[in-house]
Amino acid sequence: MKKYLLLSMALALLGAAQIASAQESLPLHGFLEYNLGSRIVSNEYKADDILMNEATFRLESSKDTDIAAFNFKGDFSYDSYLDDVEISIREATIDLYAYDSWELRAGRQVLTWGTGDMVFVNDLFPKDWQSFFMSRDDEYLKAPANSLKFSLFSGLGDLNLVVTPTFTPDAYLDGERFSYWGMEGLTGEKFVAEKPEESFENAEYHARFAKNLGGLEMALYGYKGFFKRPLGFDPEQGVGVFPELAVYGASLRTQLFGGIFNVETGYYDSLDDQDGTDPTLENSIWKNLVGFEKELIQNLTLGLQYFSEWMQDYDAYKDSVEAIGQQALKEENHDWITLRLTNLQKQQTLILSLFGYYSPSENDWYIRPSATYKMSDNLQLTGGANVFLGEDDYTFFGQLEDNTNLYARIRYSF
Repeated sequence: MKKYLLLSMALALLGAAQIASAQESLPLHGFLEYNLGSRIVSNEYKADDILMNEATFRLESSKDTDIAAFNFKGDFSYDSYLDDVEISIREATIDLYAYDSWELRAGRQVLTWGTGDMVFVNDLFPKDWQSFFMSRDDEYLKAPANSLKFSLFSGLGDLNLVVTPTFTPDAYLDGERFSYWGMEGLTGEKFVAEKPEESFENAEYHARFAKNLGGLEMALYGYKGFFKRPLGFDPEQGVGVFPELAVYGASLRTQLFGGIFNVETGYYDSLDDQDGTDPTLENSIWKNLVGFEKELIQNLTLGLQYFSEWMQDYDAYKDSVEAIGQQALKEENHDWITLRLTNLQKQQTLILSLFGYYSPSENDWYIRPSATYKMSDNLQLTGGANVFLGEDDYTFFGQLEDNTNLYARIRYSF
C-alpha cells in the first residue's frame, strides 16, 4: 500500500512540476529512481540478503532575487527493506548576499570541503556510510545537517564559518542492514549509541580559511564538536558514546606534472582522553593524505591517494586495553591506498568506473566497480558491486566481507 502511495504522490508531483515549468512560474526539477541491491555471499548474521529495494522521487527547486536565493531539494522514498515511506529534506536554505564581500546561508544543507576523494581528513560534516556501502548514488554519501554558514570574501582570502546547533553524527554501520564487528565479535544486532544532549555547549563549529596564490590553493581548518561515529563506550549504560573532539588541519592543492596534486593533514585531538589511557574512548589521531589525479589518455582518468592514521600515545592505549583483559586490535599506523579509474566510452554516454581501497597495515580491501549508461538526456542505467575482502574479521573492511553485494539503478530525470 505504501509503495502505491509513493507512486501516486510522485506522479502527482511530476504533473505539477511539468505544469509549473510550462508556465515558467517556478523552476522544478528532479528524478524518479529505483534501486535494488542484494548480498551475493552467505551471511549468518543477517537472514535477508536484500540490502536495498527502494523507489525515490526527487523534487528540486530554486529561486534567485537580487539579494537572496531560495533552494529546496527533497526526496520522497518507499523503502521495502524497512517497509516505510520517508520524506527526506536534503536542502532547504535561504542565501543572503546583500554585499559582494559576504554571504550567509541558513537552513538544511549538505556541506563539504577538503581535498580527498572518498577519503576525509578535515571534512567533519556528516556522512552516510550505509548509503555508500550499498551504493546509492554517490551524492548520498554526504548527509545533510541543519546549519548556519557565513562566508567572508576579501583580498586576504576567504573565511567560512559553520555552526550546527544540534550535533549530527554519521550514518554509521549499526547493524540495521549490515553485519559488523561489535564488542564481542561479528554481529548483526542493532548497536545502540547515545548522542550528546542538545544544548548550545554541544553544538558543532567548523572553520576554514582559504587562499589561492598563483594556482596554489591553500587552506587552514578547524573543528570543535564530537567524533562523528560512536568511538567510545559507556560500560555502565552499555551504550556507545561520541567522545568530544577538536581538529586542526591544513591542505594544499596545485597543478603538477599535467595533473592535480593535493596534500592534507589534520590532528584529531580526543578531548576526553588526551593522554590515551582510557580504553573505552578513542585516542588522539594524526591523519594525513597525499593524492594525484591525471588524465592518462583521452577519456581515461587515473586518481591515486595515500591516506594514513597515526594513533598518538599508542603504548598507553595498548597498556590500558590489556589491563582490562582485552586484546589491542588497533594498529599504531593504519593506512589506505586508493585507486580511481574512470573511462568514458560511446561519446561519453557510457561511464566505466573502478574505485578501490587497500590497507597495507590491515591487509583488507574494498572494491567498487560500476558502469553507467546514459540512454538519453533523461534516462540512465547504473550497475555495479561492493566487494569487501579482509584477512581479519575485526578490520574496517574485513568485518564487511559477508556483506559483499551487487546493485542496479534506473533513473528518469526531468
